[in-house]
Amino acid sequence: MGSFLRLLFRALGSDFGNQEKRNRLEASGFQRGAMEAVVEAYRRGDYDTALERSKVLRDAGDMASYSFYRGSLLIQVGEEKEAEAWMRRRLESISDARLRALSYGELGHVLMIQQRYDEAMEAFTACLKLWPNRPSSYRNVAECWLRQGDNAGEALKWAMEAVERQRAEQPETEGAKLVHEINLAEELTTLAWAIAANGGDASEVNELVAEAVPLAGEQAVESTAMVHFQAGLAYAVLEDLETSGAYFEEAARVDPQGRWGREARAMMAEVG
Repeated sequence: MGSFLRLLFRALGSDFGNQEKRNRLEASGFQRGAMEAVVEAYRRGDYDTALERSKVLRDAGDMASYSFYRGSLLIQVGEEKEAEAWMRRRLESISDARLRALSYGELGHVLMIQQRYDEAMEAFTACLKLWPNRPSSYRNVAECWLRQGDNAGEALKWAMEAVERQRAEQPETEGAKLVHEINLAEELTTLAWAIAANGGDASEVNELVAEAVPLAGEQAVESTAMVHFQAGLAYAVLEDLETSGAYFEEAARVDPQGRWGREARAMMAEVG
């Protein structure tokens, strides 16, 4: 998820909010390398190590940031209830609109995993109100509609909007470019899934997936697995079970410890 990387890159840019907080972090031994270590573990899918390394924020007294990282990482290790509690704690402690938007996005994900779709949609709507130009928020709404399975047309509208807005972005830094490419890859495969659900043909799905997979690359295994998982869902809707199974298998291989690897294994068992 781009929101996790976005917050990490913000931290690596030393955007800790105020001088007092920076002083506490420096006094506790918090260095740029500390968060780089979290990034490194997260990007290779070692979420337990990332959780352990993020404790430097807690030890420095930065509970708002710690709540976000802990909540996001707990989603990956399958601790949804605890993840939800930490994300709600995060929302109680911050006022910045964009930080609240990112937190609502993560809360929406954990609610969606629990199939609490109405609550998830409320969280995604709150995210959009706080940050209306964020493309990933449109993708989140599309996924929520797709998972409910009762309004593919609405899902397609939101997925198309996400891709259009993402393509219009012009990232100015390497960190922003990385997040942009990851987000676009995720959005393209959500769109492929939505197109399939709306009766689109294989050529449209093929084109979107062919663009998405190289963009995701192996920059962050969570997003790589998500892209492959959603591609698998698109081909499953098209009843191309051989291609679908190959994408699910790759998602499970790439991210065996994470959310998407678990979901991929479940789909492989379901479709046989």
